[in-house]
Amino acid sequence: MVLAVLFLSFINIFNLNKAQAIDFPAEIQGYVAKDLISDKAVTLSFGDSNKVIALVFLSTRCPCSFSHLDSLKKLYAEFHEKKVDFIGIHSNADEPESEARAFFLKQSLPFPVLQDNGARIADLFLALKTPHVFLIKGKMIKFHGGVDNSKISPNADKFYLKDALTQIVNGQNPILNEARTLGCIIKRP
Repeated sequence: MVLAVLFLSFINIFNLNKAQAIDFPAEIQGYVAKDLISDKAVTLSFGDSNKVIALVFLSTRCPCSFSHLDSLKKLYAEFHEKKVDFIGIHSNADEPESEARAFFLKQSLPFPVLQDNGARIADLFLALKTPHVFLIKGKMIKFHGGVDNSKISPNADKFYLKDALTQIVNGQNPILNEARTLGCIIKRP
């Protein structure tokens, strides 16, 4: 057992600086979900190599997720004009849709937050916790992990998401394409 864990850890370290190509299944390409903020339908579309999509899995009850909302608003303001689309994803089965709608409306997020009934999007991306971020450019996952290195965002001293976004919009692959995700586990149905 210990040998298997060490082997898997070695593989993860070995792949740390490699972007992961993904063929998005038909069920997610063109997937339509309700935006909890505007109450409009939003269609997920991947494959545009001129655009970066930041999928951010969020929760209404997780203190870690809540503490990162201001950081996400600032990153949106900084990177939205640089062809980065932020999309929040709410997958927690133990947080009713009505609660999520009220919460995200109150937070005044500048980007949509999609209701992920059945955690279909979370399952496809193997999202673990909130917040968990996936940066997608074209058909490549360029980065996935936490926003920063702290459960309480103002205490952070490493800014994984900002660094990865900066490198991607400057035409580089992120130096670090995987970072530890801190926060509450996504509750599946």
